[in-house]
Order: sequence, then structure tokens, then C-alpha cells
Amino acid sequence: MENLLTETNLLAGIALWRTQKTNLPRDFHNEFYQELSRLKQNGLNAAWWGQIVNYLSGWKALRPSAKEEIYGRGVERLEQLQAAYNRIVASCGEQSLSLTVANWTSLEELYAVAFAIKAANSPVFGSKLCHFILPNAFPVIDRDVIGVDSRAYYEYWQFCKAQWSECTEREALQQTLQRTIGEAVHAAYPYSTKVTELCIIGSRC
Repeated sequence: MENLLTETNLLAGIALWRTQKTNLPRDFHNEFYQELSRLKQNGLNAAWWGQIVNYLSGWKALRPSAKEEIYGRGVERLEQLQAAYNRIVASCGEQSLSLTVANWTSLEELYAVAFAIKAANSPVFGSKLCHFILPNAFPVIDRDVIGVDSRAYYEYWQFCKAQWSECTEREALQQTLQRTIGEAVHAAYPYSTKVTELCIIGSRC
């Protein structure tokens, strides 16, 4: 399998992010990831969920469902989300969790609960919600990258993990993105998923 995680692809992905995707933040969500960490400090509770639903709406993950419907379905599953999240953190440790060490066996329960909140035949909502909870373990799936079959996320996750795990330039790519962000990068910035995402984007240019 060709490894897409190269300096050329990363720079192309960065250029596309900053030129054609003008609605995206120039800090590559650095500030946003800090906010996600802050919101989780008191657990995956109702206050957390109220903010997350707004972010999911902004990331176009709710349509065609109504925000009120998704909010209600999520409230019903908050305990399940928290329990699944706790099990992942207990087994892996959140600070060290990334595509390098994560395995699908430990992650699939959280994804299944997240997916059930919307229960649409698409992995987009589940991937975005899980990314908001554990950004460094769950890459966001793009409709343009892969089909809408709900089972496709597992395949995409495996692909991203293999790309990151087999990349021999990880440290250099992280440094390139860090320099590009150009500010104090959040300590838990999800380099493994963001570098992978940008390189995949760049490979399609």
C-alpha cells in the first residue's frame, strides 16, 4: 500500500485548507481542540452535550435531522458515551492515545454509541462526534473520500491507522504542521489524525 503521508502531500493539503477551504480556521483547529479539552473537564454531561451539538451543527453533521432531535437522542445516551469513553481512557490513557497505539477493539463501542445517536446510513456524524471526544484517535471521515455506507468508517479508520503507523516521517510532518500553525500549539493537539487528514487531502490535488 502506498503511504500518502509525505511532506509533499502535507504541504498540498495545507495549501488547499488555506485557499479553497476558506471557511476553515487558519490555526487548523488548534483553538478548537483546546476548547474541546476544556469542555470535557467535568465529563460528558448535559452541559458538554449542549455545546457539542452546536459544534456538530456547525460542522454540518446533523443534516437532515433537526438539532432538537439529535440533542434529545444524545441526552438519552450520555451515560453510555461516558462509560465507553472511560473504558478507553482506562485501557490506553488519553494523553498517549493516538493512531499509533489505538486499536479498533477498544474504540468500537464508543463509535457504536455515537453512531446510534443519529442512526443514519453514513459514518460522518459518528466520526465527527468521536473526533470531538478523542481527536487523536478518531479521524474525521469526508463524504468525498469514501462512500456513505455506515460500515465504511471501520475501513477508513484502519486505512488511516496503517498510513500513520507505517509512515517513517511522522516527526518531521508534525514539525511542519506545528510551524505552519505558528502559535502555541495545544499540548494535546491531535497530530496523528490531522496530519493524516491533510496528507490524504493533499494526495488528491
